[in-house]
Amino acid sequence: MAKRGLDDPELINHFKLGYANRTLGLHLPQKNRKAGKQLRELLKRIGLYRKNRREHFNGSIVFPVADENEVISEVYGRKLLDNLSLSHTLGQPFMADLP
Repeated sequence: MAKRGLDDPELINHFKLGYANRTLGLHLPQKNRKAGKQLRELLKRIGLYRKNRREHFNGSIVFPVADENEVISEVYGRKLLDNLSLSHTLGQPFMADLP
């Protein structure tokens, strides 16, 4: 993100920027626990986690899109890594509309 000028802590905090790097599962409750299973199912339903247990936006900077009440209604991801194959994203949006 620094190469793209997106390393200022104030900017990151203000826009609530994130980076998807295949570590989401490590930050969730264990999948063999009820809470972990429920959270993973929710993330799959809203499009942030795939059935193959990978992050939808892997290798992307992630921008939450909020309404005037600061409720996040969409998430936009932009690929940052040049060496990623895009074949796994063909036909899939880089935008996730949340219910």
